[in-house]
Amino acid sequence: MIGVDVAVCNAQEFVTSPDGAVKVTVGVKSKQAFYEVSFHGKEVVSPSRLGFLLADGETGTHARMGAVSRSSKDETWQQLWGEDESVRNHYNELTVNYKEQTGRTMQVIFRVFNDGFGFRYVLPDYNKGKEYMIMDEMTEFRLTHDAKAWSIPSNHTEYFEGIYTQDMLSKKDTVCTPLTIEYEPNLFLAIHEAALEDYASLNLAVSHKAMLGANGATTQEGVSLRAALTPWQSGVKVYAQGEKKTPWRTMIISKTAGGLLTSRLMLNLNEPSKIADTSWIEPGRYIGIWWSIHKKQNTWEMGPTHGATTQNVKRYMDFAARHGFSGVLAEGWNPGWGKGEKISYLQSYPDFDMEEVCRYGLSKGVRFIGHTETWGNAQLLESQMDSAFAWFSKMGIRAVKTGYVGHLFDGKELAKSQYGIRHYRRVIECAAKHHIMIDNHEPTMPTGIQRTWPNLMTQEGVRGQEYNAWDRRGGNPPAHTVTLPFTRGLAGPTD
Repeated sequence: MIGVDVAVCNAQEFVTSPDGAVKVTVGVKSKQAFYEVSFHGKEVVSPSRLGFLLADGETGTHARMGAVSRSSKDETWQQLWGEDESVRNHYNELTVNYKEQTGRTMQVIFRVFNDGFGFRYVLPDYNKGKEYMIMDEMTEFRLTHDAKAWSIPSNHTEYFEGIYTQDMLSKKDTVCTPLTIEYEPNLFLAIHEAALEDYASLNLAVSHKAMLGANGATTQEGVSLRAALTPWQSGVKVYAQGEKKTPWRTMIISKTAGGLLTSRLMLNLNEPSKIADTSWIEPGRYIGIWWSIHKKQNTWEMGPTHGATTQNVKRYMDFAARHGFSGVLAEGWNPGWGKGEKISYLQSYPDFDMEEVCRYGLSKGVRFIGHTETWGNAQLLESQMDSAFAWFSKMGIRAVKTGYVGHLFDGKELAKSQYGIRHYRRVIECAAKHHIMIDNHEPTMPTGIQRTWPNLMTQEGVRGQEYNAWDRRGGNPPAHTVTLPFTRGLAGPTD
């Protein structure tokens, strides 16, 4: 008979926020790695699973709790642009190491702030430098009871352009994050992720389940939200190599809805800027030739009513200069629109003189904003972006709007998958090299990486104004628009 160390198999540690209001307990119950959360002494998240399903086994399901370490930080950092000039980053941290019966290990790091918490996994080099596959992430948010929530469905919303609807959590399909919850009359929650890098985007699958209580016993029914990562077409969620750090899984906790807006938890969980010289990064307001195209008054492609002509763009620049706008965007400036041709970002239509437009704009104190629509052909942009961004920068262009109107990236992978996340990061880094700011349309959902790469200024990822031009159902209802600050707006700047 083999002896069992019960203390290790059912061990737990806890960490609180600096003000003591948020308490996170982490440990093992019946060999299952778990965490739970309380706010001012009242349970908010019941014992919830931690772990992964890998191609060759699981982590977190036959686990023992190993070494534990703690740390704290209280610093103030300067935001280059954004909501606050100074941001306080104040948290207590708990790192827990788990070990499976197979010998496989997993580390989970929890950071607890006064307004919520975040946690991430650190997986060691499981395959000695070779690639391995994450088939599923077992992360759960088990809430103690049903609640009213606002979301858009993940499975039926392209480019995140859905109307945010309010319903009980238990009635919702798999949803995108941020997920905003009115948990109780004076308690609001927002679940999202931070620092998404070389990983799959987070969605949450909803189920009405019994809660796991002490010693594995079940208690009252609540709502379980389980990570549903965006897959590759192969079904694999994440291809990993070497040590793998996941994005942070985050929850803002506030007594008021307004407190969700003022939280900087997501930004604090991202790394400081990787751009040494940020003098060229400057927010601004722009106008553009695109609304008239949606209203069928102009066209993207060259013709009798072409929008992006030299003369028309100069007219917009005159208006921008008179009214204090810093930039003018023109969609449809380059050949390839409307004909299925291979688009080029290094030449313009014959009726649009890029050099002259940029020169004229700078003489007025207005910069031209580039536009690189790909129709989902991510590899096309990657093949040209280094040369295109260098050309743009040479002419004084400091901002580029990227676009990806296409169901699948390169005809094969979802934009929210790891494939898409890798592409978006390559574009941001290449743009930074050439002192180009990015306004990303048809993006992944923002996760605060504008702190690390502050040239990522804003992103679409929302059902916005264009629907008011042509949506047969009447455009965006007022309820959707006023809800956006408390839903999509929690993820970051919105264009």
